[in-house]
Amino acid sequence: MLRGINVSGLRKIAMKELVEVCKGIGLRNASSLLQSGNLLVESSLKAPQVETLLQDEICLRFSYADVDVIALTAKDLVEVISGLPEDWRTHDSSKLHITFFKSILVQASASNGGYAPDLYALRGKVAYVYCPDGYGRTKLNTRFFERLCKTRATTRNWSTTLKLQMLAVA
Repeated sequence: MLRGINVSGLRKIAMKELVEVCKGIGLRNASSLLQSGNLLVESSLKAPQVETLLQDEICLRFSYADVDVIALTAKDLVEVISGLPEDWRTHDSSKLHITFFKSILVQASASNGGYAPDLYALRGKVAYVYCPDGYGRTKLNTRFFERLCKTRATTRNWSTTLKLQMLAVA
């Protein structure tokens, strides 16, 4: 997952170009999902190595030094999906989002911390976010979590995360 490209029409990179970049640096079976920085690749490299390799190439090719790559394995995505708080499983899934962090958080916690009706739960490298009035209205956005957790992050809705997980394990 790439942070900070193709958002609000800014910093555009065509997914077709990104797929070609992946192939050019030796990542196999590269494909994209949607136009918002979701890539699927195969590699014998570990996730942090893929992150560094792809970030460096994006910087070189497109001159975007602050595009972060957050790489997850298929197993990671399965764990993220299964890690949704149990009592959230009946929530409207169109109001669920997952913020993925660049580095691992030390402890798990949950809070509404004055943000009701919005909720979040921190677990491992993600924050589960529930926004009954819509993500566009919440204060629990990517920047909120970057400040709170002191790491870079990117957010995907539940549907996109499910699609990525299904494609990754296929």
